[in-house]
This record gives sequence, structure tokens and C-alpha cells, in this order.
Amino acid sequence: MRETERRRRCEEIYQLELARGASHIASCITAESTMRSVDEVLQDFARAHGVQDCQSFCKTLANRLHIRGCANAAKLVLEWTPLAQSCAAAEPGRETGHPSRGAREVRRRM
Repeated sequence: MRETERRRRCEEIYQLELARGASHIASCITAESTMRSVDEVLQDFARAHGVQDCQSFCKTLANRLHIRGCANAAKLVLEWTPLAQSCAAAEPGRETGHPSRGAREVRRRM
């Protein structure tokens, strides 16, 4: 599927999440609150819809933020990594199939 088709599909399917997320993130005043909002919006999306659509959602959300004049927030959205994936990649016991305590805690939170 081409990028424009993916973006159009994402716009159609996640219209509410995109509008809410862009509004929430764009309303932030400080860099710290922007980072927290980006993480909150994207974690909520990943929990509700899974991480498989996160990349398309992030690109589409970043585009909406660019349109709103929030280039720094758009950059944060594009650089965001789902917590479960980043923790799994950093786990030393992950390759052996023996999850570490950290992995169990991440799963418990999700």
C-alpha cells in the first residue's frame, strides 16, 4: 500500500483519535507538558489499537501538528517508540526467552 493510501486510510479509521490527539498536544505550553502529552496520546493509541498501526498513526498525527504550526511536537511524535518495544529491545534476558523483571512490569502496566 502506498504512503498516501495508508495516510488516507488512517485519517478515515482514526479520525476521532487524530483530532483529539492533535488538539491535546497542540494545547500544551511547555516542552515538558508537550512530551507528556505526546507520550500519553500515543500510549493510549497503542493500548487501544495495538502497535501495528502506530507508525501510520504517528505520521498522520505529525502531519496534523505541522499544519497547526507545532513542528517540535510533530518531531516528538515521529521519534516516539512504544514502551513495550523499547523495553523488549533493551532487555538482556530477552534473547534467551527468559523475561527479566522489567518485562513483567511492562506487561503488567499494559
